[in-house]
Amino acid sequence: MPSVLVVDDEVAIVRVASAVLASVGFRTFSAFDGQEAIEMARLSKPDVVVSGIVMPCMDGFSAAEEILSFHPTCAFLFVTGAARYAEIKERAARLRNFGFLFDVCPKPFDGAGLIEKVRMLSGSA
Repeated sequence: MPSVLVVDDEVAIVRVASAVLASVGFRTFSAFDGQEAIEMARLSKPDVVVSGIVMPCMDGFSAAEEILSFHPTCAFLFVTGAARYAEIKERAARLRNFGFLFDVCPKPFDGAGLIEKVRMLSGSA
């Protein structure tokens, strides 16, 4: 089963998303900011990164760019507060020039939707 790195500065988001994904067999790893995500991605080489966007130290987009520099086949699912969803989806769409596979999901997310998106991104749908 594919591996997933879950990144967010909200501990509850990381715990819930990790538990939901692990319950259907994904191997999960956790990080709580962009810099920690980069370090964990170097070690774990995840198939998918589920990442918040607004985080201390380094935002999710900046961390994604760094991760893609050494792990170009990694896919990303960005999760964001519903109030900024449209803005973030537009910014993510501009990143298509990087040629990586990604999607955007609003917070709060439902478990079934999260599983479906991660399966699609990982190719295990």
